[in-house]
Amino acid sequence: MGEAGGETAVIAGPRRLVLSLRARPAWLLIAFLVGFAFAVPILISAFIFPVLSNNPDETVYLVQAKLLAQGRLFMEPNQYSEFFSPFFFFNDGDKIFSKYSPVHAAILAIGEMVAGSPRLSLGLLGAANLAVIWLLGRELYGRRGGLIAAVVLAFSAWFLIHSSTYLSYTSSLLFNALFLLAFLKWQRTNRPAWALGAGLAIGIEFFARPYSAILFSTPFAVWALILVARDHQRIMPLAAMVAGATSIIALALAYNTVITGNPLLFPFQALEPLDTLGFGARRTHPSAPLFDFTPEKGVRATVTALRSLGMWLPGGALGALFIALRLYFAPLRRGEIALLAVIGSVVVGNVFFWGTAHLVTLGAHDIFGPFYHFDLLVPYTLLFVGSIGVAASWVSKLPRPAWMGRASRWVPAFHGDVAGGLIAVAAALVVIYSISVLGSKLELNYRYTTRDQELYAPIWAATSGSHESLVFLPVTLIGLPLNDLINDPDLDGSVVYARDLGPKNLRLMEAYPGRRYYRFTIQGAVTASYSDWASSSIEEVRLERANEFDVRTTIVNDSGKPFVFVYVWNEGNVQEYLVDDDSRRGETYELTWNVAPEGMDLVGDFLRQLSEMDGPAEEGVVTFAVAFSDVPDRERGERLEYRYWMRVEDGEIVFADPPQQWRNTSWTNRKWVESEVGPAMVISLENPVTITGGVSDE
Repeated sequence: MGEAGGETAVIAGPRRLVLSLRARPAWLLIAFLVGFAFAVPILISAFIFPVLSNNPDETVYLVQAKLLAQGRLFMEPNQYSEFFSPFFFFNDGDKIFSKYSPVHAAILAIGEMVAGSPRLSLGLLGAANLAVIWLLGRELYGRRGGLIAAVVLAFSAWFLIHSSTYLSYTSSLLFNALFLLAFLKWQRTNRPAWALGAGLAIGIEFFARPYSAILFSTPFAVWALILVARDHQRIMPLAAMVAGATSIIALALAYNTVITGNPLLFPFQALEPLDTLGFGARRTHPSAPLFDFTPEKGVRATVTALRSLGMWLPGGALGALFIALRLYFAPLRRGEIALLAVIGSVVVGNVFFWGTAHLVTLGAHDIFGPFYHFDLLVPYTLLFVGSIGVAASWVSKLPRPAWMGRASRWVPAFHGDVAGGLIAVAAALVVIYSISVLGSKLELNYRYTTRDQELYAPIWAATSGSHESLVFLPVTLIGLPLNDLINDPDLDGSVVYARDLGPKNLRLMEAYPGRRYYRFTIQGAVTASYSDWASSSIEEVRLERANEFDVRTTIVNDSGKPFVFVYVWNEGNVQEYLVDDDSRRGETYELTWNVAPEGMDLVGDFLRQLSEMDGPAEEGVVTFAVAFSDVPDRERGERLEYRYWMRVEDGEIVFADPPQQWRNTSWTNRKWVESEVGPAMVISLENPVTITGGVSDE
């Protein structure tokens, strides 16, 4: 009987090597954990994040993944691009490209191409990270250390939640962990292949997240120089490492050249030059408000992030304290100084990154943890494993209790010794803690999911049939804040989402014939807080044409105010009529506006008519309205408006019906609210019109 690769084996016959029962459970446990890390992110994504998370960055990666799956790096702009401006994409006039590098999106594209869904990639990333942390644990602490590291990471709430979203932090974790694994193996064996692998891994991480790669790799760069200074035989493998890294960095610079035209200009800088390191005015997008980033804010945000880590890291604050005590009482082992240096590098480096302070300001660390520190999961987990190992070695010197023998039947991988018992108990406590954190954070995230599903429900109901739809959204960018309402890059899906640009919408409706058109509205605010009230509604809009038409208006004075005005507003030109100066509650007025390309007038004899109104503009908003006032001034009364998108084309009037309804009930704050205004004012159209672009109900 002998030892083979750290596993107990029995030689049975000249050609047979049979693993003992003692070795099999370890491999079964690893297989289970890898499968667990593959399946759970997919399940959480499907059931907790079915309409994406509260972080709109997911939309950027998903659109980019769809592009890459089509073999494209960017979209081409056209005359309608302003309707489809996606969140965190930049239109330079020739290309529309993502602010992020294509590395993470390429991983998501694998799932898109293989399974038709990027969720497959979430499982692959989860399983890959789990496998690498297992190998890292084995490399540093042996077979048992690998098992502990795999268990700790597999049940980490922070790891599982991020693995269930389309955010890029899990791929960043993977490449940094691969770099660390290859570097440690090179340090131990001095084989050029491992050095090359380390260089390639950190080069890919630089391509994906340059600052993350720099912070993570800096301590190892110093270590590599020390190794070479002590042993000149390491020069050639180090050269291979540098060659691997620079080859990928060169690829990143080539990508920059293709996308931005400048190898040193990264896409995120092209979108917003103020999105950079250091202190001063910062922001993520030209339309975003400026963020005054100061050293004080950087330090405070870092302190807040570290406090948050006390919940998110495996074992929580007690786990961190356990590591600190072990570092004080026991000497460091191979590689652990570098792991500590990585923690210091990431923490200090993020003081100078304004995104950390912005994250804390938004409260995102409560939902996803301080994700700019997510790479700390690798060194923390490994140091935690090492600390358990040191504690186990101390406890192993104690007398062996009788119950440990019985426990060995259930946990044979630990051989039933005292150290194994301590490890099993510590792992169980970490798992229990992580599951409790996971449950509370999934519940918090699901509240956002519930809110968003309620918001999207009117759209799903209206577009669920076999017809194709074009939906106008009240957003400045597609994907913000309505994360799940995004388009395929070709803009030809069964449902296409467009920004609501008012009268410009008429052009887009004509460009998408044969669809049903909808206007989506939101009452309230969709914010970073799930508790902020918001509701939504959807209304089908018809594209119509007419040589001229009449707008019949029924007005009911339900306010009891004496002065009743009607007016039409046409791109800044206002025509006002005083209908009554001694009105009573309940009085009704029937008025008809005649709308023609040449002008718009009230039909009938109105002695107090001020002047004639010009016809609709080439493209604009035409408003028919009523005002009830206590004084002879319509602007100081309650105003109700019907706003039409309208323009004149080839001697015909093109407009969208029904119009938008708005009300302003207080002249002091002049706050308009989009809501139904009937029965105080009801509008209907007369005279035949030709409906274009509609789809029959059959």
